[in-house]
Amino acid sequence: VAENKAKIIFAEGNFWGRTLAAISSSNDPSSYKGFGPYMPGFELVPYNDIIALEKALQDKNVAAFMVEPIQGEAGVVVPDEGYLSKVRELCTAYNVLFIADEIQTGLARTGKMLACDHENVKPDILILGKALSGGVLPVSAVLANDDVMMNIKPGEHGSTYGGN
Repeated sequence: VAENKAKIIFAEGNFWGRTLAAISSSNDPSSYKGFGPYMPGFELVPYNDIIALEKALQDKNVAAFMVEPIQGEAGVVVPDEGYLSKVRELCTAYNVLFIADEIQTGLARTGKMLACDHENVKPDILILGKALSGGVLPVSAVLANDDVMMNIKPGEHGSTYGGN
């Protein structure tokens, strides 16, 4: 990926929140309309569309693909059987990080510990939330192996409350 040219591909119909970066990756009119200018480098492909994803991943500047294994905000949208396995295969083939947002589906909400477990798929980065505290506290987690996580050294990148 060329410096300052990185792109992240997102599945349409997503909802990550209402911060500038989150809405930049969305196509939800209630979150998106009137909030620009948006972050560059974010592109959308239709959810559950392997052909569109593969076409997008052919761009050498794509660094990651982020998807909810089962979409929650767009309704309960379950992908075709094999979708997540194919996503994993494509991300591996194109050397792109596979990011699974399991904030709504993770921690045994779909009959397995993770929605990705239904296809025995392991994303490179896993995002959890909500169920971590049973909805009592605003807790979330970003999980990945050392090869991914240690690209950002401790103290190198964070937020005001991130060190507390």
